[in-house]
Amino acid sequence: MPKLSSVCSVTCKDFPKEIPPYSDIGGIGVTLAFIVTAWLIVVVLIGYYVKTFDPRLDPFRQEDTQTLCKHPNAVDYSIHKMLRKVPGLGSTSISDSARPPKLKAVLTNCVLMFADIQIFTALAILISAFVSLGCDIVAYRWQYMIYLAWLASVTHMASLSFLRNHLAKNPIKCIWRLTAMTIIQVLLSVAVGLSTTFDGDPWRAEEGGRPAICYFKERPNTKSVAFQSAIKIMILLIWGLAIRIAKMFEGFEGGLRRIASKLYQQSKERQHGTGGTTTDAWEPQSHTPGSLLKPFLIALLAMLSIQIDLFTSFLAEAYWLLFSTMWITIELNQLRKWGPRDDSEWSFGQILPLILLVAPVAIALESFYTKPNNNVLEITGAPHQNDITNYTVHIRDLQHVDTIAYRGALLLAILSYLQTGVYFVVTQQAYGGLITPVIQLLILMLFFNPLLQIIHSHINTMGTISIRKYIRWLPDESSEPTSTIVVTSPKLKRFVDLRILLPDNDSSWSGQDDPLPLSQLDWAIAGTTVSTEIPDQDGNLTSHSTFHQWISSRELGSDAGFMYPQPDSLTLEKGSMVNPDTGIDTAYEELWHDATPTAVPGDSQVRALVLQTEDDENGVRGSVVKLGCYVQGLLRVGDGITLERWEWKEGGWKRTVRIGDAELPCEKIVDEEALKEGDAVDIAGRAWNVIEASGHGESNS
Repeated sequence: MPKLSSVCSVTCKDFPKEIPPYSDIGGIGVTLAFIVTAWLIVVVLIGYYVKTFDPRLDPFRQEDTQTLCKHPNAVDYSIHKMLRKVPGLGSTSISDSARPPKLKAVLTNCVLMFADIQIFTALAILISAFVSLGCDIVAYRWQYMIYLAWLASVTHMASLSFLRNHLAKNPIKCIWRLTAMTIIQVLLSVAVGLSTTFDGDPWRAEEGGRPAICYFKERPNTKSVAFQSAIKIMILLIWGLAIRIAKMFEGFEGGLRRIASKLYQQSKERQHGTGGTTTDAWEPQSHTPGSLLKPFLIALLAMLSIQIDLFTSFLAEAYWLLFSTMWITIELNQLRKWGPRDDSEWSFGQILPLILLVAPVAIALESFYTKPNNNVLEITGAPHQNDITNYTVHIRDLQHVDTIAYRGALLLAILSYLQTGVYFVVTQQAYGGLITPVIQLLILMLFFNPLLQIIHSHINTMGTISIRKYIRWLPDESSEPTSTIVVTSPKLKRFVDLRILLPDNDSSWSGQDDPLPLSQLDWAIAGTTVSTEIPDQDGNLTSHSTFHQWISSRELGSDAGFMYPQPDSLTLEKGSMVNPDTGIDTAYEELWHDATPTAVPGDSQVRALVLQTEDDENGVRGSVVKLGCYVQGLLRVGDGITLERWEWKEGGWKRTVRIGDAELPCEKIVDEEALKEGDAVDIAGRAWNVIEASGHGESNS
């Protein structure tokens, strides 16, 4: 360790009480240059995240391409969807991804310049401080230097994540920046480690003129605020360096994304079952061995998926950057209150650093106003506008991010991040030491998060009841000539869709027990629905539902459409199919009311049943779906069609629609409580197998 020079006028025992002026470190201009540069990067990165960042794109794609990521980050995707609903922040279309390439290029150049400035300023101030270590640097200046270097380090590391796409394909640029960052972190960690003896206020008050090296020779008090604060800072420095280096490589980042996707898929499969069966699905009312642990395992897998997504998200980068920069700025401001008045005086050496900041800003503005070339971005992994429906690239299904349950769980996960940040910046005396807060964080993450995920699991077991409000064949006006209800089961997503022409076109008609003639049938369908997120005709990433028909009163096929959520539990479906009146493929719009499934009075929860019969040799296929207060069934025998709709009305089950002569099990199952998967119901010599059953708890009646 360096020793006090023989020419020093001070010693460890003989020193002035006041902090000596040293404008090269603590001057107002130097300080503002660091702070302004850091906050410019903060503003640019947050602006990029809000306005330009597209979570659907591969962060390691080739520059000037729009390659979609197979495992997009669910957290960024969820937050981005919410941000895009804010007026002025734009849409989420693929075409809009090509809209801001100029802005992206300007932001990249701007961040690159400021990040490089932070590299050299951090190295300069750290090396200068170590070289000057002796009587020239007092403890106050040493702590001040740590904050300045840390500020530069934090903003530089955050900028590396922003520049991943740029640096991933430029290994030389990447290597020298990572090397410089490593050197900075090592020097900064050593500097922080030496400051563990700066306890209390003497070093910035009555011992303000005492050289920092004198404190370095003392034995640190491991229970002091200074020691424990330094330990936390070093943990942040080492952790930040390791993570930032790891996230610069596709194998690590992509691997974590795949793990998060698989964990959530496993959680979903344990909840709903796999392979088209719900035999292994979680049944909330089950009392079998291990049934109490299953929801916690489901919740744990989902929670781990969210935490990994949060860890790899750009949102976390933006949060840590904003939080760290804000905290260091506040600490610098508090520390300056102890400094000499000379530090606040403007001089040539203090004005110059601020003026030099104009150069990178000017270059960035020049880039923005420079006429762009006519190069067109190459979009890979994304569909052409005229081939949306044939888009088959497998991308992680992120429909769950729109649910209130997921957003609630995500909010709780973000809360743990916020609490972690508070833990690192608040002194241990105010926060209960080093160990107690860690225990609190673990309880928050490993108990409350899974608890909310269990609620998530309950919510996600709900099926859907969709009641059509109108259909519109473009460009005609909308109308509703039918009574159309679609009942979909919660686990296997089996649906029965019955569309009955209104007798005498009476819009007030709500059903009747008497059979209707076949001529009153517009369309009857049964099958399975599958939903994914893909770009629509305008490039907007939207829920796309495909209804795979297993039975149809018309020719078998697949009905598909894009689903756009509307206020008041409404969904607008857009697509294209053959108009039965014209025989021509025509664009259409359907407005659906998404009714919340409700339990039959006396039942403790919403019950769901799916029964199926099949005899392809004789042309027999039948499906019945019961969900809460609705039952719909459809049977096709050769060309013959039989269907029924039952509803809970006026205190009992009422048949509201019947067409055809065959027998269906609807009436038999409406009050059936004992049916479970694997059972069979015999109707007129035909076996109807129970392939899905849920919500069969104790009746309150």
